Amino acid sequence: VFKLVSTNGKAILVGVKPVVKATSIEIRKGNTKVESVNVVLDKTTSIKANILPADSTDDIEWTVAKDENGEAIISLNKTKTGKDEEVVITGLKAGVTTLTATAKSGVKATITVNVIVPTTEIIFKDGDQVVDPQKGLAVYQGVSKTVNIEAIPNDTTDTKYSWSSNNPAVEVIPSDDGKSAVISASSSVHATITVTDGKVNATCSVT
Repeated sequence: VFKLVSTNGKAILVGVKPVVKATSIEIRKGNTKVESVNVVLDKTTSIKANILPADSTDDIEWTVAKDENGEAIISLNKTKTGKDEEVVITGLKAGVTTLTATAKSGVKATITVNVIVPTTEIIFKDGDQVVDPQKGLAVYQGVSKTVNIEAIPNDTTDTKYSWSSNNPAVEVIPSDDGKSAVISASSSVHATITVTDGKVNATCSVT
């Protein structure tokens, strides 16, 4: 594309880069299109806005939704990589927010960002007492016992826990939130109880 300009009384043709509007945006993590991403508190993860068509001249504006206190729970560090706009997301506060990429043409793409606090340790508790891993739990035959777990750190965002027993004679009935379970033994046996959130496991012997 050329335009006619006047220089020192002379008309000359000057090449001008044509304006190509973006028609769509895809947000990707690596080569995969995503609708949501997780970032660990105080850690980072990277995404890219893939602008179509490939020769679009549009710039991208990123906006982060604020939480109920008017604060952003993530921060952004933007770089340009070829035609893609790359963003490094840092988790500032546990919670859920939305991140939107908007092209100058008005097309946009939005993803959900979850700032998570993973569980690092699971502790068994008998009442208010922490269970000694060396001693385990004593469960009498025919008598039920309620056992609790405590997840570390206490602000973890992991909320799903599953329980299992390696001996069918020791039954485990978890609560709805998985933070406690009723344990009963139908005979005098030894068993190992396992609790997991899918990433972190904890075991406790039952005699």
